[in-house]
Amino acid sequence: MIECRAANMADSFATRIARELGSWDGVVAAPHRFGGLEFRVGRRELGHLHGSRLADLPFPVAIRNQLVAAGRAERHHILPDSGWVSVRIRGDDDVRVVVELFRLNYDRPWLADPRRPRLKSPALIVVRTFSSAADAGIAKGVLDEAGIDSMIRSDNAGGMYPALAGADLLVREEDAKRALEALEPIPPPPS
Repeated sequence: MIECRAANMADSFATRIARELGSWDGVVAAPHRFGGLEFRVGRRELGHLHGSRLADLPFPVAIRNQLVAAGRAERHHILPDSGWVSVRIRGDDDVRVVVELFRLNYDRPWLADPRRPRLKSPALIVVRTFSSAADAGIAKGVLDEAGIDSMIRSDNAGGMYPALAGADLLVREEDAKRALEALEPIPPPPS
C-alpha cells in the first residue's frame, strides 16, 4: 500500500507541471517522439517530461552552461554535449525548478539581449536542402542550440504527402556563415 501511495504522489508531479504549463498562452501538450509528454509553443518544443521522474529541456549551449554551473540542471542524460538539460524530479522543490526552467525557455529572455544582432534585412537564404522535413528538423535543432534563428520550408501538400518534396533550411543572410559552420558536423544528404 505504501508503494502505491508513493507512486501516486510521484505521478502528481507530472500532472502539476502539465497543469501549470498548459495555463500559459499558446502552450500545447502532446506525446513526445521518444516517450513521455512534450510541451510546445507553435512549432518550438519547450521540453518534455519522462513520466514524473525526469524533465528534458533545450537551451542554447551558453544558457545550458549557466544553468549547469548554477546547479539548476544537469547536462542532458543522453546528449551531454548538446544544449539540452535534464532535471531529475524527486519532490516539490524539483517541480518548482522544472516549472521555472520551462518558463525560462518559454520567455527566452536571451533573445531580447540588446547586444544580440538584429535583423538588418528580411532576406532569408537556403543553407541546406534535406530529403525530408525530419532531417531538416534535426539540423534546425543544431542551429537553435547555436542561437541561430532558422525555419524549414517544405511543400508536402498540407501533410498529405510527406515524401513529396525535400525540405529547405533557411536562415537570415547575415547568419549564413555561422549556420554553415554549425551544420558542418552533419553530413550533407546524398545527391
